[in-house]
Amino acid sequence: MAELTNPHDLFFKSIFSDHEAAADFLRHYLPVDIASSFDYSNLQIVKDSFVDQELREHFSDILYQVGLLDGRNAHVYVLFEHKSYPDPLISFQLLRYMVRIWELLQRQGEELELIFSIVVYHGEAKWNVGRKFHDLLGVPAPFKSYVPDFQYFLCDLS
Repeated sequence: MAELTNPHDLFFKSIFSDHEAAADFLRHYLPVDIASSFDYSNLQIVKDSFVDQELREHFSDILYQVGLLDGRNAHVYVLFEHKSYPDPLISFQLLRYMVRIWELLQRQGEELELIFSIVVYHGEAKWNVGRKFHDLLGVPAPFKSYVPDFQYFLCDLS
């Protein structure tokens, strides 16, 4: 695990590194249709961090691999946001981390898997950033099917 210099990092990593605590969080905070799709018996941490070195003061992250009830595997990427204000580029940062995760899977000779991104925010300001990648780009309707898009799940603790 990388050196933890922020007390929020230490708290986040210790809580979410515990299998039962992570499973409880996912069961109780995710939408029911998503939470009920996971097989929590094989939830495991895959890698410590995909966050850029220069952003580690503001973000912590954990990547889990979990089975789906239909037999496939998925990744749950949890990004803990430490900033005291919402970050308008969060969708772009998540996309970069998702690509890094897929590149890691490819290098390991594994199939690409679903990544479900969760942003856990605890800043003081209200989260007022769009949760879809298209919101960041302001994609005109005729171009929407030609531009990647995804939505992250926001757990706003503020």
